[in-house]
Amino acid sequence: MTGETGGMSVLYAGRDSWEKNLPMLDRACSRAGVRLTIVSDRPWTELPAIYQSADLFCLPSLYEGSPKALWEAMACGVPTLASSAIDDRPPEGTTLLLDPHDEDAWAQAIRDTLQDPAAAQQRAARALLWIQRERDARVLTQREIEFVRSFVGD
Repeated sequence: MTGETGGMSVLYAGRDSWEKNLPMLDRACSRAGVRLTIVSDRPWTELPAIYQSADLFCLPSLYEGSPKALWEAMACGVPTLASSAIDDRPPEGTTLLLDPHDEDAWAQAIRDTLQDPAAAQQRAARALLWIQRERDARVLTQREIEFVRSFVGD
């Protein structure tokens, strides 16, 4: 696969709105020679299989609070690229964060990621461990309970 990205697929899942920056991602994918798949309206139960069918997940938002789709892709073990405009950023080494306005950087990162699947899978594995440790529903629920108890007492 070295030097080639043909036949590879990049996935975006989420709302199709201007702040998601999809025209830029489409151009970057085209320049990288890969197909972009946009999923914006699917039953939730189908999403894991959709994520796992992708070679790379990208979230190029111009602004983003807590990126649920990014967490979902990470939980499915998919390599990811994300916008540096995310407020709730994942830790270093789990995804590459890119300027959402820099189409050249996105095209190059897409190519580089797809041409080095071993490095991409290492990042994806670190991301999955982080998701399991920090974003698991049970962990988040327990943290919420502890937070509320800190105000009202036991």
